[in-house]
Amino acid sequence: MKKTLILSLALCAALSLSPAVLAEQTAEEITAPAEAAEETGVKATLSRTTMTLARNKTKQLTVNYSEEGVTGRVTWKTSDKKVATVNKGAVSARGVGTATITAEVQIGDEVQTLTCEVTVLLPVSSITLSQRKMELSVGDVVDLPTAQLKPSNASVTELVWTSSNEKVAVITEDGRLSIVGDGTAKITATSAQPFSNPPKASFTVTAVRNVSEIQMVEELLLAVGDDAQLKATVLPEDATDRSLNWGTSDDSVATVDRAGKVHGIGAGTAVITCRAADGSGVKAQCTVTVRVMAESVTSTLEDSIVLSAGISRKLTVTVMPLKADPTVEWKSADPTVVSVAEDGTMTALSAGITHVTATTVDGSNLSHVFSVVVEPANPIVILGISREKKSTDEAECLYIQPKNVSSTRTVKSFRFYVSLEDIGGNVSERYVCEWSREGNTIKPGK
Repeated sequence: MKKTLILSLALCAALSLSPAVLAEQTAEEITAPAEAAEETGVKATLSRTTMTLARNKTKQLTVNYSEEGVTGRVTWKTSDKKVATVNKGAVSARGVGTATITAEVQIGDEVQTLTCEVTVLLPVSSITLSQRKMELSVGDVVDLPTAQLKPSNASVTELVWTSSNEKVAVITEDGRLSIVGDGTAKITATSAQPFSNPPKASFTVTAVRNVSEIQMVEELLLAVGDDAQLKATVLPEDATDRSLNWGTSDDSVATVDRAGKVHGIGAGTAVITCRAADGSGVKAQCTVTVRVMAESVTSTLEDSIVLSAGISRKLTVTVMPLKADPTVEWKSADPTVVSVAEDGTMTALSAGITHVTATTVDGSNLSHVFSVVVEPANPIVILGISREKKSTDEAECLYIQPKNVSSTRTVKSFRFYVSLEDIGGNVSERYVCEWSREGNTIKPGK
């Protein structure tokens, strides 16, 4: 009987402890005695009040206490199991949307309710850009490549664009690509979703400084068979690609090599074009006139010509070969002695000696020279007149003192007129007198 009593008391003791043991198994944390909470005023807080999760991801929430050694009993709940579930503080994202996770913390007799707002997003898994390489010029401002996101219904579609070398390329405030210098840069698009290791995609920009201007002579005169070197100045001096491409509009007139050397083929006109090889479209042009150059200038006229003042005469020359430009420029060495018109007509103006030159205008600078002597219109000058009487038996005679002022002619005879006037000044008689010259002496003629 005594043994039975002892067992019964032991069983009763075990049964009296079973509720405490059961509570300890269902609660997530051991409940502190109520009087301890009332004495210390322990406050519970969650490790975060907001949380953003990618779908199918899990993140742990924990309850923190204001005093060490104090814990409470926590009951976890969710407002929407389709969005997020919770198990012992482990929040699992189930579907896109928002849910509120609630933690009811019992410390003694006091129950504190704590919440965390959970946002579940469908994350971007990959980014594909429409271009992997771009070749641009300094100064260009272009749109960024289009980006394809997977999945297409991702919650966050915004991208953050960055440049690896802002001395070459920068992203403008309005989201465009601006080229500020030559070189290379890596442009990266990163998903703006709030998760670690967001997906990225990149492309490479190669920037060049294009040619802006080419300076070159606009006209060139060339003889058939001759060569001329065209010089092209490329600007700016620091252009990335300064190479040039040369071409001709008519290779039957003129050809040009890779270095800009022009060769005259046949008479005519051709346009030589110098174009930048960088694709900028900048070019310069030179009009080349190819001529058959004169080889000689001759005339069928005598080279020494004598004219009297006031007389005109047309000069002519022949330019050879026949295909050469026959145009010549006429010029008088002394326009006060002889003037010459554009067609070669010269006019003697005053006594003197000069020359008239016909010069080709095709660049050959060949010429023909005519020597010209201009004589006075009357080469005999009367230096004086005297009245003489040879003997007492002879009547008085008039004697003249002539002078030949011609430097090119010998005057053999000349005529002059003698008029007799009465006292009133009236001409009563007029005689024609002729004198002849023998050697250097002028004597009366018959």
